[in-house]
Amino acid sequence: MTEEQHDEHRAYQLAKNRFVILIASSIAIALLLVSVALALYAWSGAAQVDLSRPGYDNIRNQISGAGEPTAFPSSGLIDKDVLDSFEKLYDTTATQVTSVNAFEGGALSDEALRINEDPAATANQ
Repeated sequence: MTEEQHDEHRAYQLAKNRFVILIASSIAIALLLVSVALALYAWSGAAQVDLSRPGYDNIRNQISGAGEPTAFPSSGLIDKDVLDSFEKLYDTTATQVTSVNAFEGGALSDEALRINEDPAATANQ
């Protein structure tokens, strides 16, 4: 083998090794990030409240739905009554959304987010 062919062979092996190292390091980084994510999932307590897990079938059946949201049909007659009911619902929702100061401590409370609210009570507003 000549010196030029030897250099070409060495460059090819180096490029081939770089590609293998790139693939191996990509897989290692992906495994590391997935293991960190799973550890955070378990340590944060989110795993205990995740009702999509198979062991929580009986609890999932006890949850009552929040009810259907008020929606207007995409087709049909548009008259004053429909527009008035839409405006009333819009004003009610806009008032609830804008009544919370986003920079205060209670902005993410259950009451502000309406988490534990009775769906029937909101529909009657």
